[in-house]
Amino acid sequence: MKKNLLINASKAALGVLGAGFMPVAASAQQADAGITVSVDGAMGTGNYTNEFYKEKLDANDFDEFDSDSAFVGSVGASGAINDTWDWKLSVSRTEYSSNVLSEMGEDGFGVASSDNSRTDAGLTIGRSVALGPVNTRLGLGLAYANATSSADKGLTDGPFSSFDSETETSFQGIGPRLSIDAETAPISPDGRLSIVGGADVSLLSGQYTHSKGFNAYDGEDSFGGSTKDTKDGELTTAGLYVGLKYAVSDATSFRFGLRRDVAIMERADAQFFFSDDQETLTVRDDLNSVYIGMDIKF
Repeated sequence: MKKNLLINASKAALGVLGAGFMPVAASAQQADAGITVSVDGAMGTGNYTNEFYKEKLDANDFDEFDSDSAFVGSVGASGAINDTWDWKLSVSRTEYSSNVLSEMGEDGFGVASSDNSRTDAGLTIGRSVALGPVNTRLGLGLAYANATSSADKGLTDGPFSSFDSETETSFQGIGPRLSIDAETAPISPDGRLSIVGGADVSLLSGQYTHSKGFNAYDGEDSFGGSTKDTKDGELTTAGLYVGLKYAVSDATSFRFGLRRDVAIMERADAQFFFSDDQETLTVRDDLNSVYIGMDIKF
């Protein structure tokens, strides 16, 4: 997934937006329908760590690390405002497992690790549009994200008795969010199974904090240094999902399927001691996951 995902998702959203404001196409929701609570969990893999080092080393290809693995958990709620408009709130947490690379060579023992996590929250106001057998909801609102990324490296028996460095980037920001969710008419004879899918894009503006430091030991001598820099910046997130939804009853349904997410974020680069123009890198983080979810109406 590259920038064309954002472009295609935006074009699709604009098309649905135009249809959504045509009174003859609007499908009314019941204002007294209550609140729906949603719980989702997903497990997936990505390639952020290799992408980070590929950018860092300015290499055409880098695949020394294994694929990243992550767990995503989210909760949400939605309800009707009136017969036309509704609201949807969601909070999610993406937590990556530490990705560690250890290697023994002629120059000594080296280890590198990478850790990432992100919390997202979004609130959208939207309306549904009946497009033939597909009911489509377009939502527009605000999103918030708090993200952290760190990388640690260590070396023994190399140029120094031991050497370790660490970098960490944190981001907090808020910005507009656009979402599209669609559900087909039932595809099973019992009327309980349907196809679902959708996409979302958030363009966040906020503040980055980059922290970098190192320590080196050579016999009895040691030296080191650290720095911290705070500046304004942007983070872009986008997602695309498709799956099946099975209605157990009028109040409870289950969903499962596939999802792809991307985040474009700055990261601190440990080489700042030697190259002023490489203090930060902009890296794309892709995550492919399998999700399962449950909706309960109250």
